[in-house]
Amino acid sequence: MFHPGGFGGSDHAHRKPRMRDDPSVLKPVVLMVSLLLLWVLCFVAGLWLGFGWYAWPLGSFVLISGFISLSTLRASRRAS
Repeated sequence: MFHPGGFGGSDHAHRKPRMRDDPSVLKPVVLMVSLLLLWVLCFVAGLWLGFGWYAWPLGSFVLISGFISLSTLRASRRAS
């Protein structure tokens, strides 16, 4: 058994402590900003088409249907 100051070697003597790698923050921020811009564009398009204040569900419907179609596409690719 190794004891500091005694005979023998330690397996952990020259290893550096592991530093935690934090994930990138840039990708989620860009994703959220792009989703917000897409929602605003759908809202403006709905106003331009004459939906009035009923245009905000159009952007929500586009985002929700996009999430559902993306998850369906990913599930079908995993199953294949």
